[in-house]
Amino acid sequence: MTMNIKVYGTGTSGYQMVLSTLNHFVSKAGLEPKITQITDVVDFLEKKIYAVPAVEINDEAVISLKTNGSFNQSLREIVKNVLKRENYGKLSHLVVPIDFSESAINAFFYAQKLASEFDAVVDVVHVTVPLNFEIPDHQLLEIQMTTAEKELDQFVRKYDTDWGTDILKNAFVEGHSEVGFPADRTLHLAKNIGAKMIVMGAGNNDLLTTILGSTTKIMINNTTIPLLVVPKEAKFKPIKTMVLAIESEEDLKPSMEAIAQIKKYIT
Repeated sequence: MTMNIKVYGTGTSGYQMVLSTLNHFVSKAGLEPKITQITDVVDFLEKKIYAVPAVEINDEAVISLKTNGSFNQSLREIVKNVLKRENYGKLSHLVVPIDFSESAINAFFYAQKLASEFDAVVDVVHVTVPLNFEIPDHQLLEIQMTTAEKELDQFVRKYDTDWGTDILKNAFVEGHSEVGFPADRTLHLAKNIGAKMIVMGAGNNDLLTTILGSTTKIMINNTTIPLLVVPKEAKFKPIKTMVLAIESEEDLKPSMEAIAQIKKYIT
């Protein structure tokens, strides 16, 4: 079903910016929505639109950019709304497991910079681990999940934004809340959304690591998706050298294929 987008406005610079930005990103994502320009004031009044530019997607609620906070942030949210309906089309996905530790947040910043450079989406996943798997306390688990989802939502809202006046300079950020074992749920999500890479922090020494073993090691041993482990103090810089270590010749081909995927982001 074709997505229908109506852009209401009177030919101002803001109106033209909305049109060009929408067209730019749907083109990058390989999407082909029907974008209709509405410039007749009579049509504005019929829709009870009192501030333009404004956007309507699939005849749903109209979003006015001038009355919905910052113009830039409103435009970003509209573009994200459009792209999200089609899972961002052809845009690549980078998955980042987050437990809000220092190393995980640093890995997120690294992934966000990487994604911003190469038109990718950052999918942040937070996994809630039930305190007792054998005898689950559903009420306690619900409290855990509510708390985790609130913290994740605050995190995404804080960093799914643009700095300064550059329109849509930073990569879009999506939040995903899961329940289970961190490695298992992260790999499951990455596979389901067709992630091109998983980016995760190193150096955690928390209780969860002690109980479950090294999440990083589990993921390395079980994923076919390229996995980039970012040290806690690492900052984003272009990668110039890569070293490959394999146990047998059989590992060479899949390892080279993984490197080929990674090179798309670093060259």
